[in-house]
Amino acid sequence: MDWMTGPAPRRALAVCVVLVSGVILTPLVMQLPLIGWDWQACFEAQGSFVPPTGDCYTQYPPWTLWILRPLTILPWRVGLSFQLSVMLMTVAVSASQGAERYWEAALLALLTPPVLLLMWLGQIDGLAMWGLMCFPVG
Repeated sequence: MDWMTGPAPRRALAVCVVLVSGVILTPLVMQLPLIGWDWQACFEAQGSFVPPTGDCYTQYPPWTLWILRPLTILPWRVGLSFQLSVMLMTVAVSASQGAERYWEAALLALLTPPVLLLMWLGQIDGLAMWGLMCFPVG
């Protein structure tokens, strides 16, 4: 039984593990050499409560602005690092569910080029997997 079809308490536990681990992992991710071009150009509010101007939010669902708002008010390295920490933990927890060797599955998933490229560019595509974990269908 995996996190998509498991009982609700197990899914809630997976979400809590991802969020707590994301907070713990944020200071470590802040030390990485991240460019985060997409995060800076599209999502950073630059110290204001007004969303950044541009066409970036029209490419995503309308709720994206409300999910990212608390993170974009923070300094860009802190917001990007927390978002990437949550993405990393979501990938690790998702890959390890149902695997015989949890750590190996999580490590292999984290070291794939797409995950590293998402981190390097600062894209928010990891939020989709976190959304699946938070709001499962089955």
